Amino acid sequence: MNKERIKDIIYVFFIVVLGIFIVLNLFKDKSVTFITGENKLYEDAVNYLIENDTNPNKNKDNYKLFVVYDGFGIAEDEEYKYAYMWVITNSYYVDNNKLVDDRGYSMPLKFVFSKDNKIIKYETPEDGRGYKTSIKNMYPEVLHEKILNYKADESKLKEEVDLYYKD
Repeated sequence: MNKERIKDIIYVFFIVVLGIFIVLNLFKDKSVTFITGENKLYEDAVNYLIENDTNPNKNKDNYKLFVVYDGFGIAEDEEYKYAYMWVITNSYYVDNNKLVDDRGYSMPLKFVFSKDNKIIKYETPEDGRGYKTSIKNMYPEVLHEKILNYKADESKLKEEVDLYYKD
């Protein structure tokens, strides 16, 4: 065999190995493992939302942001921990002795934590046509149907508001 032929064989071999590596990484199981004993991450996520409240009305009299949630699971992979939740928020304040229902939302959120439980970011789904696709990108497959069909119960938030503003 001549040197050119050997070079071609090595080149083809390299391309085949590279192709196999790429294909294996594309189909590599990027799943997360659900874990127990980390429920404090839910509370950390709620506190993060409250501490980072950017509502322009937060300086109003008796302003308060209420946050309730349903947890769908805490998971981890090699790099991060994740808190999958449905979050309901609403803010209120008092104006002329009347309670003002300011603003809020009800949606699934995905919080990303470092391995030492520091919040790195949180993700929200897209609105409209992109909603279903974004849910499938944000959450493990085992949670897709649950989240896509979830009916949030806002009664817990209402109870907290009534208790806080009972006077």
